[in-house]
Amino acid sequence: MSLALITDTVRKDEPCWWLVEVVTTPLAIRRRFKQAQLTDMRGRHRYQIVTVNRGDRLTRHIHDMGDASLYDCGGLNIPGLWENSVAQLREIADQWRIDQTWEKEVIAEAQGRSTLIDTWLKQEEKKKKALVGQSVYGPGISRRR
Repeated sequence: MSLALITDTVRKDEPCWWLVEVVTTPLAIRRRFKQAQLTDMRGRHRYQIVTVNRGDRLTRHIHDMGDASLYDCGGLNIPGLWENSVAQLREIADQWRIDQTWEKEVIAEAQGRSTLIDTWLKQEEKKKKALVGQSVYGPGISRRR
């Protein structure tokens, strides 16, 4: 197993191989990247790991994005394959995080105003009444056959 090379800085216009965001503990990052300089070793953090080329070797830049509870989305994995710059992949990651948060809000709002269960219950009630021969014509008007 080779030791992963770590860099302190990356340029925004530098071609990027891969961008990964993970939610993990600082200890797990330290185990995987022994040279990583971490400041806070408590709790779960979100890390952005950018892979670039330095001297014909893949080199990683690890950015601690803070406490994982500040983000409502899971990790992500964006290939750049030398076609995109670091800034472009970071922009894609930012947009993805915004989209994930927005989608969760829309789904929660839709579930809050959903009448699916009420409609289903009314349909089941009509089926039961139809089995016993009772017709329903509107509120308060029913006839038994």
